[in-house]
Amino acid sequence: SSHFGSSISSDVRSLVGLMVPSIELPSPTMVPGRASVSADAFGRRLLPRDDVAMQLGGLHEMPSQQPSSLPRAVRNIWRECLSRTWGPGALNSTAARLYMILGVLWFLPLVAAFVTLQRLRKPGQPLLVVSAWASFAAVGAVVFLLLGPWSLLVWCKLRDWGHLWRRNDNLAVAFIYIVACAAAATSLAARNSSASLIMVLGTSLAGVVILVTAGLAALEVFILFLTAVCARPIRRVRSPLASWGTILSMVGLSLVISFKGPNVQRVELHVQGLTASADGYTICQLSDLHAGPLAGASELKRIASLTISLECSAIILNGDIAEGTVEQRQNIMAEFKSLATAATDGAYYVPGNHEYYNFAAVGGAVAAAREWTRWWESCGFKSLNNSHVQLPRSRQTKWFTLAGIDDVLGTPNLAAALANRTVAGLPTVLMAHRPAPSLQAARREGVAVQISGHTHGGQLWPIQLPTWHSNEGFLSGLYELQGGPLLYVSDGTIGTYFTHLRLFSQSEVTVAVLRSRPAATVAGWRSARLGLYLCYALVGFCFLVPVSWLIRCLWPNFPAQAFGHHR
Repeated sequence: SSHFGSSISSDVRSLVGLMVPSIELPSPTMVPGRASVSADAFGRRLLPRDDVAMQLGGLHEMPSQQPSSLPRAVRNIWRECLSRTWGPGALNSTAARLYMILGVLWFLPLVAAFVTLQRLRKPGQPLLVVSAWASFAAVGAVVFLLLGPWSLLVWCKLRDWGHLWRRNDNLAVAFIYIVACAAAATSLAARNSSASLIMVLGTSLAGVVILVTAGLAALEVFILFLTAVCARPIRRVRSPLASWGTILSMVGLSLVISFKGPNVQRVELHVQGLTASADGYTICQLSDLHAGPLAGASELKRIASLTISLECSAIILNGDIAEGTVEQRQNIMAEFKSLATAATDGAYYVPGNHEYYNFAAVGGAVAAAREWTRWWESCGFKSLNNSHVQLPRSRQTKWFTLAGIDDVLGTPNLAAALANRTVAGLPTVLMAHRPAPSLQAARREGVAVQISGHTHGGQLWPIQLPTWHSNEGFLSGLYELQGGPLLYVSDGTIGTYFTHLRLFSQSEVTVAVLRSRPAATVAGWRSARLGLYLCYALVGFCFLVPVSWLIRCLWPNFPAQAFGHHR
């Protein structure tokens, strides 16, 4: 320990002296009576990472020394860190060569697997949607190789840094890796599997992997920010207890949210031009069930019963209803046949992107999507695939036009969907699975309201940020767009087949209440938007960390001088 404290401090001073010669570095304080243990200004024992952080954080308190060469300083710091983690054997040149060889043996197969995966992908096929054993093997190789260093980093955050690496640490890393690989394999194979307890457990563990990664990364960014601002390590935040607390709180909250079933989300939508006699007309939307891998016949039956009990005037299945082909899923989807006659104005079907993901189907993905349309029509549902109806059916006087549009993987054509309307001039309510692609056409055609799904509200934090970005800024809830239409985006009825877990989103059965005047109430608080704001905060901390370090280099006594006091 004393060797580490003396040698690494000189190397840190040399390294920073080369980069910023005018900055002075501190020497470590020693605890009285315990000369071998580094301590901070209050005499508290510091772990190795804190020792390095304190020296880097207090650059202004120590006289500078003659720097050595930059490569040697970096190499010595790295060797000392290896020594403190894995013991003196890590300094051996043979061990160093072994680490380098292992790194190369890890990186080359990763690149080869990724290149193979890119070549096997078909046009429009997402990275993690596998259609054949070859692509499954390629995706699995990429994921399994990435989970190796991931498992090591996770355990390094969770273990006690006060002792050297031991055999139990190896066992812990191996256990984390095996569990993570099993979870990843279950999620990758889920799309063509049937709902079972093993599928639910395996895919839930895959969600836990995402939450652990996000939680520990966010905690580390927060620690770096505090260290940069406060100029000394925050030991309580840096401790393994903080890492365990972050993980357990996120996973626990996710489990509470994810398995309680969908909420009934009522949203009032002002439809400009709607006659007063149509005020209060209700449309029930189900979207993003992804039935089959995680949602079986029993869960679909419960959702059908809930939907029927809402007594809506029309029922819409708005895309991503089932995973797989008609042949695979028609038995469980038969639970929804009762919806065809449950509403006074009938039930309707609009395809989503996952209906076009059956790349291994006979005839191709497009043929498999068309087969789903025919199957729903045989069950009594009317297809709104680039077509429309004028409602209510039971009245001679029509109130509005209900239209639907195909997914972008098919042949979307809103002009064709609205062509040949029997009664002209009626307001249009458009059902489109994805919120963004059809908005320009909807504005051009004078659509009053668009109801969509697809985003799942990001489903699992911090996926809200890439979901928001990939959908052109539409994530969840109500959006009043200049020039129209009024857009509502559902969080989905169940969620993705990769995992059942949710965090900062809520599954829902949407009841859209059409209003002829501005709605008295609007869609309430959306947890998905809170998750998006937290993503913004995390990105902000990532930006502030280097800015804070730069400020401390240029202004050594910050923040004491900034606020008019001295520490």
